[in-house]
Amino acid sequence: MANKILRILKNDLPPVESDNAYSIRFRIISEDKNRLSHWSPVFTVNSTEPQSVQGDLVVNGPLITAAWGHEEDRPNYDVFVKFDSDAYMYYATVASHFYTFVNEASSTVRVAIQIASTARVRNAALEIWESDITSV
Repeated sequence: MANKILRILKNDLPPVESDNAYSIRFRIISEDKNRLSHWSPVFTVNSTEPQSVQGDLVVNGPLITAAWGHEEDRPNYDVFVKFDSDAYMYYATVASHFYTFVNEASSTVRVAIQIASTARVRNAALEIWESDITSV
């Protein structure tokens, strides 16, 4: 039986868990598919620490656009928005490096971007950029 090595690129991995780790499980199947297969135990693999990036928040009438760098080239990002003194709310998971949304009749806005995770909750350990408080 020949040994085979399978490499999975970082961009092909699912979102990280909330603790910045991947839960990985694999299945071994014979090449002729006539034998029984076997699932591995679940392994936890730590992800690389997110790097901070530069970004900008632009207000154009009722439209607000957040744009951020992509030094890490992650496949997806979670967008969190905070209006006035409210708590951050999850808005979207995007594959691009910008997100546009509409002002909800607020006087200030703040945006935080983090690498996509399976739990759609704000997590400072996954954050790559947070805007300043901006008047709208």
